[in-house]
Amino acid sequence: MNRYRQKAFTLMEMLIALLLTGLVMTLIFTSLRLTAKGWDAAERRQTQIAEQYQVQQLLRRLIGQARNERVRDVDSILQSAFRGDSDQLIFVAPARADSQDASLLWYRLRLEPGEDDESAALVLETRAFRSEEIVDWSLLFEEEPEVGLEEPLPAPRQSYRLMALSEPELRFRYMHARPGELAELSESWIESNELPMRVDLMLTSDAEQSDTPVLLPAWQELSFSLKEYAYAVRVLGF
Repeated sequence: MNRYRQKAFTLMEMLIALLLTGLVMTLIFTSLRLTAKGWDAAERRQTQIAEQYQVQQLLRRLIGQARNERVRDVDSILQSAFRGDSDQLIFVAPARADSQDASLLWYRLRLEPGEDDESAALVLETRAFRSEEIVDWSLLFEEEPEVGLEEPLPAPRQSYRLMALSEPELRFRYMHARPGELAELSESWIESNELPMRVDLMLTSDAEQSDTPVLLPAWQELSFSLKEYAYAVRVLGF
């Protein structure tokens, strides 16, 4: 017998080695897949935060520049061109922040319900502003303003989907403080001759699912100080 006979692997040893190799490769690919999913989730999160930040900055600029223009409604009530409800906001502001012209636009911020497979969205609508126009608040963004034969055509109505949302609820609050009085928060701002000092905006989860509304992820409660009251806000600290 050859004392130096080479020792070979048995079939059972080969099967065990292949099984162990398969398990190790499975663990490696599983960890790589989980890591890739984590990276994708983190990237989506960062993209969502960046988009929300851009929307917040846009709203801060627009609402902060709201103008206290005077308009008359269908009941002949003279009031500020600013109407705030608990779930939508209508106001007048410059068409462009960096523009030298004095053109103004109506703006409406509201939630648009989703249809079919579409999710709900935070929508900003714009429309031409005309100071002499009789305002019907319920139809303001349904009809174009009337113009004379020699008047230039107004800017067309536009609608912008700022951000898609899942089962949200949009809430506004309006604050004003008169000299010698405590600040007051209200759920509406209607038929007033002045602008609110501050507008609060909250995007929360559906109130029907929770007794206590919860702010949407990465969306903080926003407070917009109007430039007309910039000095008072700094002094009073609101």
